[in-house]
Amino acid sequence: MKNISRRTLLQTGLVASVTSLAGVLGSTEPAAAKVSSKAAGYRSSPQGQQNCANCRLFNPRNNSCQIVSGTFSPNGWCRFWR
Repeated sequence: MKNISRRTLLQTGLVASVTSLAGVLGSTEPAAAKVSSKAAGYRSSPQGQQNCANCRLFNPRNNSCQIVSGTFSPNGWCRFWR
C-alpha cells in the first residue's frame, strides 16, 4: 500500500469539494433538492444593493433560483445572494 501524505490527501479533498461546489453553482440544470425559502432566509425586500435581480443564482425568465425552491420577486433577497 502506498503511503499518502497529509498534504496530498488535503489537496485531493479540496479539489473534489471545489469541483462539486462549482458543479452546483454553475449548473443550469435544476438541482435534485433545493433549500426552502424559509431556510434560505428569503424576504421580499432587498438587502441594500443586493437583490434577486442582481444575484448570479436568479433566473429572471421564471423568477426562480438555482438553489432555493419557489418563485421570487426580483426585489427579494436571501442569505445565498451571490
